[in-house]
Amino acid sequence: MRRPLGPYARARRGQHHGAHAPGLGAPGPRAQLGPAAHPAAEGRHDLPVPLSRFVGREREIARLGRLLASQRLVTLTGVGGVGKSRLALEAASQALKDYPDGVRLVELAPLAAPGAVLQALAATLGVRKPPGRPLLDSVVEWLRPRRILLILDNCEHLIDACATLAATLLRACPRLAILATSREPLRIDGEVVQPVLPLSLPDPRASLPPDELARAEAVRLFVDRAAGRENSPSAARPSTG
Repeated sequence: MRRPLGPYARARRGQHHGAHAPGLGAPGPRAQLGPAAHPAAEGRHDLPVPLSRFVGREREIARLGRLLASQRLVTLTGVGGVGKSRLALEAASQALKDYPDGVRLVELAPLAAPGAVLQALAATLGVRKPPGRPLLDSVVEWLRPRRILLILDNCEHLIDACATLAATLLRACPRLAILATSREPLRIDGEVVQPVLPLSLPDPRASLPPDELARAEAVRLFVDRAAGRENSPSAARPSTG
């Protein structure tokens, strides 16, 4: 079932995931968009600095890069803990040059109320509610001229609110792109769903040589993290527990 959209958006039904919806497809050549309306915001982002190296998922990163270059709403889906958020952050960091007005991360996991989604977005953007005017209007006005990527991270527990807000913003802001992570799709028109599967494991029934065994993503991640732990200062300190 498609979800109802907000006051700025009445999405057309009957479109499949991955198809271009009117107003939700690729933004077209950059030359048609003109220069950034707010040069002061150029290049800004609030992506956290990773504490460990990104390992594996080369195919997913490449595919996600192609999707972000051509689609305006991409949702990474998968079970909890599979790595959706880390994949989204890695893909966004590699696509920074494509968003001259920045990349902004909206972390939804701590939120409990549907109404908090818009408030969290406004706080991330630095948009305040003026007296006598809806906050949504101010957010739309801020986003409309900007070529920007929003990451809506962990949408699943507020899925209806996230879906309605995403559809509203995409209809009202033609230069906006959204990368969402969720355990389920938003199910709005124009959405492209990219499932995120667990890292590949070697076949336990096969007797593989070490070089082939090391190609498995899960093994590569384990080796990388183990090497990092061995080289960390804390690993050399004796335990006092």
